Parts: sequence; structure tokens; C-alpha cells
Amino acid sequence: MTILDALDDANLLGAAFPEPGSWAAWRVALKAIFGIAMTAAEVEVYQRHTGRQSAPTRAAHEGWFVVGRRGGKSRVAALIAVYLACFRSYASVLAPGERGTLPLVACDRKQARTLMRYVTGLLDGCPMLARMIANRTAESIELTNGITLEIHTASFRSIRGYTVVAAVLDEVAFWRSDDSANPDREIVNALRPAMATVPQALFGWWLAYYENGKEVRASANTTDRQTALNLLRERLKAVSDGTAVDPARDRLTVGAILDGLLAYYERQGHRSRPSVVSQVKAWREALGPKRALTVTTGRLDKIIGDWQSRGVKAATINRRLSLLRRAYRLAKLRLDPVRLDFKDSFLPDDSPRESISAVPPSPPSTRSCPTTSRTSANSPTSAALARGSSRARRGRSGTQRRGSSRGARPR
Repeated sequence: MTILDALDDANLLGAAFPEPGSWAAWRVALKAIFGIAMTAAEVEVYQRHTGRQSAPTRAAHEGWFVVGRRGGKSRVAALIAVYLACFRSYASVLAPGERGTLPLVACDRKQARTLMRYVTGLLDGCPMLARMIANRTAESIELTNGITLEIHTASFRSIRGYTVVAAVLDEVAFWRSDDSANPDREIVNALRPAMATVPQALFGWWLAYYENGKEVRASANTTDRQTALNLLRERLKAVSDGTAVDPARDRLTVGAILDGLLAYYERQGHRSRPSVVSQVKAWREALGPKRALTVTTGRLDKIIGDWQSRGVKAATINRRLSLLRRAYRLAKLRLDPVRLDFKDSFLPDDSPRESISAVPPSPPSTRSCPTTSRTSANSPTSAALARGSSRARRGRSGTQRRGSSRGARPR
């Protein structure tokens, strides 16, 4: 989905720009930035404003605009920021647990907040984008896709140390010159290395389908059209079979369902919670950021093999497997047994209890029985054994009295 597609969709960003005619020149500028094909009339507009003869055919790495007051530059800058943060995938350049930053840089914090208000308005104005907000403060917005939009002042020191996926610079003409402690050139020079690991942001395909009469939109997390179509067919088949998974639940990580497990033990007041925490830590180290529904039996077997090589006992491994299985059940994640089947991963128990139960039972003791070479059927020993096996026999004369050998005689 291109930025113009999002802008033309009233359910996405179109509602924030209700009069397309008044934004015609800006639409040409957006096409130039992102390398989108232009019409003949749009090429003329591009030539008039840039002095260039041919329109670009691929996306630009940087775009600089000279715009007067009330020209809509801050609104368009916010539009670009929201599009880059929400509609592109940076999964291939972010390490597990790492967050990408999209700084909104202005001359001072007050001007940066103005730009942030436009960003907030675009996100809140679209229900689908509003659901992507994981955390919000006065100066930053964290999204569920691992991107953080936050305001920065024009300082080359404050930019360093981030993984910057893109940057929006507002009111650059009023930034400090070369004779200041924070010259504008140094700020831009500090931003470029921060984006070195993101040489080209990736466009991503989105899926749209209906489930129980409700429209569902979800990212395909791919730039390949055929892969996205195959995923869409799988989703539609799951809806038809009644096995569809809520996209929000589909994004749950192993770490998230383990948090749910610990919360469950906390609510129930289990005394075993401290030991559960120590066992859960092992799963966090092995699978924490991985999506729960992508874990396979083969993956578990590799982890178990690593634990065994480090001397972890089978009983401990089985307890960890039991806890992980319970975490999946509490999260109500439907597992495909072809991909993940816990019972295939459990090990033979080597605990002391299992070892004791494996010892064959010893023969019954005969110390209380007299040792004789021949035992008569009428002897007290024969009568006691017969009494133990038949428990109670009735003789001809009525109920056998306890301790008597009369009812035990063979007939």
C-alpha cells in the first residue's frame, strides 16, 4: 500500500485530508518522494516546482522542501511520519527486543509538540491505527510493531545512540547556524549514521477480509505480493473452517503468554510461584520475543537438547514443558499438532519417585509362618492362608468364627 493509497482511503488517512483538490501539489510532492508514477499533468507540476525535467522513478532517501507559512508542511510531515511508522516493516533490520525510533526533530520542544499533535490526530482519527498504540506519553508514542515516534530538540547529541528508521525535520530554517553549539549540519550528520542499518525501508502488504461480518485488517509482514496472497488464502480458509485466530492473538509472543501464566499463579496465590518464576526464566531466554504460534516441536527439541547438554535433569525439563503448555492454554491459543505437540517432547522421568516405582516389588515376608517340610490342610497355617484368600466362608453350621480353622477345611 502506497502513501497515496492510504491517503485516498477514508478509513485510513483520508479523513484527515477532506479536500483532495487543495492538496494536489502536495500529492505530487509525495509521489516524487516515494517514486510513484505521475500523470502528465502531475509531471508538469513537478517540473514547475523543482526545475527538473524527468520525474523520479524510485523512492528518495532524503527530501527537502522550502515552504512558506501556512503551507501545510507540518501536516504533511506528520502524514509522512505516520505512514513510515505504521505502513512499513522494519523487522529485517531490528534485533529481538530492539525498538526503531522515528524522531520528530524541531528547533525546540514546543515546536516539536506541535508536530506530535498532528501525528496523534492522524493516529486517533483512524481506529485501525489507534489500535497499534501500545503506550503514549507527552513526548512519545510506542507502537505495537516495535516503532516509537518521539519528539527531539535540534541537538546532535540527543540523536546519537538510536536505531533511526526515518526522521522528520521541521522548521529547519530556524535551526541554529554553524556558529552555535548545535549547528544544523551536525544534527543531520548525526542522523545519517543512525539510519545506516536501514538503507531502504520496506513496503509491506496488508490483508483485508471479513470475519463474522466484521472487517479485519492485518499486516502480511512481507514485501512479496504472492506471499501475501497465499497468506490471505490461508486466512480465508481458516475463517471458513472456523479455526481463524484473532490477529492480535496471532501476534502474541512467548514472553507475553508467560506473563499471563505468572499473573495466573499470582491471582491463585500458589505457593509454588517462586519456583515457577525460575523455570519461566529459562523459556524467556530461549523463546521470549518469538511469536507463540510460530514455535514448533523441532524448536522445542533443540532447546531441550541444549538443556540436556548442560546437565539439566529430565524432571526439570518436563516441569518447564508443563508450564509452557499451561501458558498456551491460558492464552487460549489453538495449536496445530502437526507444528507443535508437547507430548512428543516430554522425557522419561529420572526423578527419585520414578526410580523407586521402577524397582520390582520384593517377595512377601514369611517370617511369621512356621517353617515345615509338610503342611497339613488341617494345620493352623493352612487355615490362616485360606482365611486370607477367601476372606469369609460360610460353613454348614453357619458363619465362620474368626480364628477358627473349622471353616477352612477342604470339602
